[in-house]
Amino acid sequence: MYIYDRLSGPQAKPITAGPEFEAELQELEKLKARRDALRTEHEKRLAPPPLGLFPIDVFKRAGVTATTRVGETTASLIQTVLERSRALRPYIAQQLARVMIPKNFVHHDFDVTFDHAYLKLHKIVIPVGSAEEKELITRRGFYHRPTAAIHLRPDANVGHALHEAIHKFSSPAFRSVFGGYLDEGVTQYFTDVVLVEQGLGIMTTHMYQDQLRCANQLIALYSPDIIAKAYFQGLGLDSLARNVVGRFNSNLTELATKLKKDDALCKRIGALPAPRAPASGASRTQSPGYARGTALGQPPAPAKAAPTISRVAADGIKLVAKTMTQALLLATEATPFLKTAAQQELLQQMIEGLRTFFPSGFGVLNQQGEAVTGSARLRFETVIRQPGGVVSRPYLYDVRLFVSDQDSPFASGDHRAIGDWSSRIQLYARQLSSARPQEMVGVAIHEMTHMLRAVVRSFEGKFGLAAAAEFPSRGTRSLLNFIGFAAPRAKMEGHFARLITILEKQGNVRFEGNVASFIADKLLEEVLAYVFTARVGEAIAEADARRMAKRTRGPGIGISVGFVPVTFLKSYIRRHWLRDPALKAALETTEAQRAIADMSDDLLAIVSAMETQVGP
Repeated sequence: MYIYDRLSGPQAKPITAGPEFEAELQELEKLKARRDALRTEHEKRLAPPPLGLFPIDVFKRAGVTATTRVGETTASLIQTVLERSRALRPYIAQQLARVMIPKNFVHHDFDVTFDHAYLKLHKIVIPVGSAEEKELITRRGFYHRPTAAIHLRPDANVGHALHEAIHKFSSPAFRSVFGGYLDEGVTQYFTDVVLVEQGLGIMTTHMYQDQLRCANQLIALYSPDIIAKAYFQGLGLDSLARNVVGRFNSNLTELATKLKKDDALCKRIGALPAPRAPASGASRTQSPGYARGTALGQPPAPAKAAPTISRVAADGIKLVAKTMTQALLLATEATPFLKTAAQQELLQQMIEGLRTFFPSGFGVLNQQGEAVTGSARLRFETVIRQPGGVVSRPYLYDVRLFVSDQDSPFASGDHRAIGDWSSRIQLYARQLSSARPQEMVGVAIHEMTHMLRAVVRSFEGKFGLAAAAEFPSRGTRSLLNFIGFAAPRAKMEGHFARLITILEKQGNVRFEGNVASFIADKLLEEVLAYVFTARVGEAIAEADARRMAKRTRGPGIGISVGFVPVTFLKSYIRRHWLRDPALKAALETTEAQRAIADMSDDLLAIVSAMETQVGP
């Protein structure tokens, strides 16, 4: 050791030799070896299993397709699929140890909570009726990078969830350099790569066709490997960007300020000379990653077969169509038995609309929800004239109807408004196959009521209440408006808010947004649909009784299906709110049942008011 005076002595010199030095050096080497061994062991535990150790076709073995609705196991299945992907593993291997798809994977129960989350997380406000609102309505999911969260709509499918999962593994630098438009296309490209690898074929239910076309052009100019490294790892991103703008005789400043906005970059890429045809003879319309799939470990993708439906399912749908056609005849004969002119006019409009689809204009969906045949279009069209005869803008609203082979245990039909310009009605053949004509036409009229309410909302939003007072006609509009229901609706919103608090506590869950207000709005629509359907049922029963009396020359008996408000309320809550098993269990608790019972009087008041509005 070198001893010195700390105040005045020379500077200390390090020990570089001797027994003490050697002992310390040996101890340090042991510590390094132990640290390296622990790190290696930790990385082994975190690393995904070696490729080839387990089967690659995870989705197929689980009975899942790209169009399967998102469920409780979707996130973990996607994690396993990506861990076993031979195509993507070289590019995402390091991230697989820390990126967990099930973490912050949010499958919303309601469209309104999804929309609320999107607006809140992106800190934006979208004007009603704007192009941004229409785009949001068609969006099935989004990935929010600051919270590392995937958010999905209630009707999102596995393909949509996989697309957002690919975003979670991507480098944020790629989107920053090339913009959101091209980033979405490349994300969909790699989503398709994984689906083809799973033996499912490319995805057809996404909204990124134009963006994907642009991504295919970019990959054709370079290679899947180059784009994958830039997209997932950010490797070579700067040189790729310089090369891209070089081909345009442009510069990085223009890329950062103009080209990455919307589809500007894609228009430039599309104008470049097309690459040479692949030597393998792959079609120029194939995605380059599939035509030259060895670059990503991918075999060429087979051509996507047209959706098909089994003979048994097709026969079931034909039976439903035949019965529905008969049911519409019954409804037509029953029209004079409705008690008011407005009721008759409304039913007549519904029957005329349904005849657009029956007996042969309806579309067909197979078990996977794929369109085997398209639907005819029912169009509401008018031109609004301003005072003085000046023509204002025209109004169009399109409706399509599909008969589906999908399993729907809770409903025989449903209606979905698509923005403020379109509606889609689905009738479920499996649930309707044994229905009597009276029951079947009741389902159709119920969904047509929802559709007409969507048309009224759309028209009001575009032209205001004054213009909407006579649309679709003055008589039917009087049955479809909710102007006098503000007070009872507010009471039901209070009841629903109380029930939500109970369910959140009992089910240990949390609802996002003002769900009580949303459910109260939908409740009014459901009550109207049930009340008017009940009136039509009574008219059909009266017509049946009249026919029987005429045939037998004695008294006739007709049977209609009644409307029991409290039973309806419980069914409505289960059908429209509850998917989670914990919530279903929470609904059966004493506290929740008491909250539902406390709603009864106010619900009866709404039913009574609606019956008065609809008429006897």
